[in-house]
Amino acid sequence: MIGGEDLAALVALADGEPDGTPCSERLRAALQEAMQRRCGANGPPPPKLGDLRIRREGLPEWWTLDNLALAAPGVATPINCDFSERRPSGNVAALGAGAEVAALSYTSRASGGLIVVGERVRMQTGYLGVAMNGTVLIGEDCAAGTWARLDARNGGSIRVGVDGLWGTDVNLITDDMHAIRDVESGRRTNVFGGRIIVERHVWLCDEVQLTGGAHVGADSVIGMGALVRGPLPPGSVCVGSPARPTRRGVTWTHDDLP
Repeated sequence: MIGGEDLAALVALADGEPDGTPCSERLRAALQEAMQRRCGANGPPPPKLGDLRIRREGLPEWWTLDNLALAAPGVATPINCDFSERRPSGNVAALGAGAEVAALSYTSRASGGLIVVGERVRMQTGYLGVAMNGTVLIGEDCAAGTWARLDARNGGSIRVGVDGLWGTDVNLITDDMHAIRDVESGRRTNVFGGRIIVERHVWLCDEVQLTGGAHVGADSVIGMGALVRGPLPPGSVCVGSPARPTRRGVTWTHDDLP
């Protein structure tokens, strides 16, 4: 289980620095270490981030007390919280140049949550959400249609590689947010704090759902309405619920040409 100690250290490194202060090398290195620690050995590398500045102005009061926002010049930091009376703390958000994200959401139980959005990521509706040490990392040059939803909690993580393309109503949710238990043993039977990995250059079509344990290989296409719960091979077309490969040895392009 990932704790929030690494992010608390990040917040402390920026303590007292005013709005617009360039991100120090020490702070940048600490952010890279936090991302790498949460990424682990599997999955895509952490997002690359260029010029980052400390962001204070225009953020909710509860955020500015014990949390840290970093963003490239001119990039909005649309941070919100559904239940701000409990003042989430120890959270970090970072957005690279050209990133356009509708909402970065932290819940009342949020602490140690990390959201990092790479350069030129376009998710202009929907939201990226974390709670309870959750992690969302999105690589550069990803684009989503309307109402993309990413939600990581309970130490779970969502890691997305570069050059992804998503349709509308795509959902990536690490766990079910409520426990299903075996009556006799009391043991939880559904995923708690799961991991979702989407490798580089993956096309998720409309209404695709990814849950904890999903790992989509590079260059793949996941068909409309598919449910992904486990690993899928690279270079494949996958459909169904649960999703299964129907074709292998493929890739895809952004150009709609014969």
